[in-house]
Amino acid sequence: MKNKVCVCGSGKKQKDCCADCFEVKNWIKDKGGNTTAGESYWIKLEPMPSVFAPADEEEYFYSLEILEGDPNGALTILKKLLSKYPGDSDILLNIASAYAFLDRKEESYELFKKNYAAHPERVLSRVMLGMYYLDQNQADKIPILLDNKYDLKLLYPEKKVFHITEFLVFSFFLATYYFTINELDKANIYLDLLKQFDKDDQQIILLEEKIAAKQRLLKSSEKIVTF
Repeated sequence: MKNKVCVCGSGKKQKDCCADCFEVKNWIKDKGGNTTAGESYWIKLEPMPSVFAPADEEEYFYSLEILEGDPNGALTILKKLLSKYPGDSDILLNIASAYAFLDRKEESYELFKKNYAAHPERVLSRVMLGMYYLDQNQADKIPILLDNKYDLKLLYPEKKVFHITEFLVFSFFLATYYFTINELDKANIYLDLLKQFDKDDQQIILLEEKIAAKQRLLKSSEKIVTF
């Protein structure tokens, strides 16, 4: 297996390139509701290469740690980094997140929208705009954002390999979306995928609790209607 040509298209052997990858089967439902196997894709587990110098990378990750608790402090750090790395998509996305935490919704939305327009090929740019829509109770915009394609390979057919971070944020986004529109069976499918990788993550635990609570509430409602 590892002596085969790497799935990423580099021309190298997989053992010398994306050795730490696993395959994900893409399942497609046709109009009749029948499920068929589509083209599979691969998930790369190794860390994403950093564009930052070591000292800047340390500051960047510190800004992420304090983003929710101290968005003003995070914003100061991120804007300083943006002056060194102009146009960096990750920095811009986190500046938009800081604006959202500061209730500067319009600035946040414009930056999420601008970033997605500039980088539609980036999974994170699409997901962050989608999470903004969900936060603003605009779940009806998600099918358009995703072009009614609820799978990474369908959205990005030209890509053969996705990074684990792309896979996880996309799965969390879809679990949250399906939770929002009360399609809880589908939400649980993506939740189970997430738990395979990081069942102790606090966001995943919280989402699992919210899904379970909504399931209990919906079942209670059904019983009341029945009686």
